[in-house]
Amino acid sequence: MPLSPAERAARAAAFLTRARPRAGALVALETIYISGVTGDAPAQRLRALVADATGAHVHSNVDVCRVGAATAVALTATGVAAFTAAPAVGAAAGVLTTVPGADPCSPAMMGRRRRSQLSRAAAAE
Repeated sequence: MPLSPAERAARAAAFLTRARPRAGALVALETIYISGVTGDAPAQRLRALVADATGAHVHSNVDVCRVGAATAVALTATGVAAFTAAPAVGAAAGVLTTVPGADPCSPAMMGRRRRSQLSRAAAAE
């Protein structure tokens, strides 16, 4: 016998709010912004490409996405030291540059096309 809409809603609410066992403590993440990644790099391969270029283990790279003119790399705390040292040496030395203290909401991070759509006062911030 099919459930009524009220019964289905009650079951869905119970499922969504039930306590779930956790595997352990939360993993500390840090986001580092880099420049030098071309817009032609396929988005679905950015994580692997950045890991290969820096020599950081691919599993320490949680996420890589483009943020305007830069690329945001979310890393586990254990992978940050290896990743930040990579642009200074090896194959990544002439290609990637870390952007310390980057504000992803600043006009400088938007890229040329998005900045051109801002008013002069907003672009100067």
